[in-house]
Amino acid sequence: MKNVLPLFLFLLAAPPAVSQVSVVADDGSIVSAAPTTSGAATNRAPGSLTTHFNGGNGFAGNMFDITPAVDMEITGLDFHARNATGLFDIDVWYRVGSCVGYDMDPSAWTLLAQDTGIQGAGAYMPTFADLSGNGITFVAGQTYGIYMDNVNYALSGGINYTNGVSTPETYSNSDIVLDAYYGKATPSFTGSTFTPRVWNGTLYYDTGGGPPPGPSLSVANLVAGSVADISIDNATPNNTAYFVYSLAGGGPISTPFGNGYVSAPYKVIPLATDANGHAGISKSVPVGTTGMNIWFHGADRGSATMLNAIAAVIG
Repeated sequence: MKNVLPLFLFLLAAPPAVSQVSVVADDGSIVSAAPTTSGAATNRAPGSLTTHFNGGNGFAGNMFDITPAVDMEITGLDFHARNATGLFDIDVWYRVGSCVGYDMDPSAWTLLAQDTGIQGAGAYMPTFADLSGNGITFVAGQTYGIYMDNVNYALSGGINYTNGVSTPETYSNSDIVLDAYYGKATPSFTGSTFTPRVWNGTLYYDTGGGPPPGPSLSVANLVAGSVADISIDNATPNNTAYFVYSLAGGGPISTPFGNGYVSAPYKVIPLATDANGHAGISKSVPVGTTGMNIWFHGADRGSATMLNAIAAVIG
């Protein structure tokens, strides 16, 4: 009995083994603790930024901010699928300005891209969502909110993310800063918000290091009380290009050349291209418009292609 009693007391004092390796996630499911090593980003150059794949919590989505140091287009992302059996449908939304305070407001967001029927790679491994070809330029120095949402959460089983230790948790490289804020429940936008939560994933982007492959749009000196310079380059020479802007939102709308990322009402300005495929215009930016959101897009009539879209804030 002398030997049995201490053993009995030890067993009473020790917590069950499961409590050391699993926790209850935001959606009520049981998730296991992270392994000592987790999946690395897949190789999808040219640019990428990874948070981690530590897991430990999860539900249907995440919201975070990005602030690019260079103009870029988001081409894809890796997310942390809970299992390797479900097929995942992923929507990615963006807004000009931080996600903070807009986690329950669908009217403040514009759909960036969708990828459906993605085979999950399972816990602690990256699962890739292809977002290429969306045509949206994220402008250097501007903060944008990003919302990655597993829209078929009930069928796929959801995603993993991680409890944060600060609000926000920040990850960065020379091209981009990512501030992690929220975990999100289902349904999209109106589901509960949890904070601080760290998105598990890799963001892939293209900074357009070489000459653009097609017609491109740029806007410089977008400052209230100043004159903004709009340039269209690489368009069809000696033809017509269209410059479009809106203060109402980022669309999309249907056009003869593809989706336009402006909302009605919008202004269309035809511009004549020169022998080098360049067209430009200068427009006065009214005094008192600092902080207003504005969306730019357009098309090259000669090649029947859309320009890159730009979402910006007037300085």
